[in-house]
Amino acid sequence: MRIEPVKSEDKQAVLQITRNTWSWGDYIADVFDEWLTSGIFLKATWPSGELAGIVHGVVYRGFVWIEGLRVSEKFRRMGVGSSLVRAVMEASRRPTARALILDSNTPSLSLFKAMGFGEVAEVYYHEGDRPVSDLRGRPSGNTFTGGYLDNWIWYAPNERPIEIFSAEVEGEAVFYLPTKPTFLVKGRLPAEYTFACSEKGQLTGAEAERYVVMERSS
Repeated sequence: MRIEPVKSEDKQAVLQITRNTWSWGDYIADVFDEWLTSGIFLKATWPSGELAGIVHGVVYRGFVWIEGLRVSEKFRRMGVGSSLVRAVMEASRRPTARALILDSNTPSLSLFKAMGFGEVAEVYYHEGDRPVSDLRGRPSGNTFTGGYLDNWIWYAPNERPIEIFSAEVEGEAVFYLPTKPTFLVKGRLPAEYTFACSEKGQLTGAEAERYVVMERSS
């Protein structure tokens, strides 16, 4: 198996192995061109020449964020995923690696745990009809120093302080971070709003997906 950077001519092969990741498809088609020019975008090629898998890494000052790990169904349970993750970690030259995994994705969780990753946080995400960013919030004068999600990347406490905004939603005070998705740090939001949070108690009965933040440090 050969691991090397993804090239523009790999696009169709990449889209082919990711077309049925979920019932609705995959987001890889939307980010493929961007990933070609940013971060670490790697592919695993089987000796037969077939594309076996891909992964992308975003490099930050103290960690590398691992995302988009996909392995072709034909080559699963053959060490492709772990080889790709290991290659991203080595290429990043960062002491810490993180990934966000849906808690129902047992194969991915098992892979990362087998590689020495541990669960460091959890994120609940609810996709409502109204984005919280539409709220007319105001700076509260305080800075948040807990762990939070921004643009689907997890930042650990004190790693990237961000200002807290406050607003009133249907008579209740809420405090949030102007991230993508908006990260709720205090209060509760009605189910029709789109938001992420770290406490299940803030969901007000809204159905939400639970994600696990996995981390490994050298």
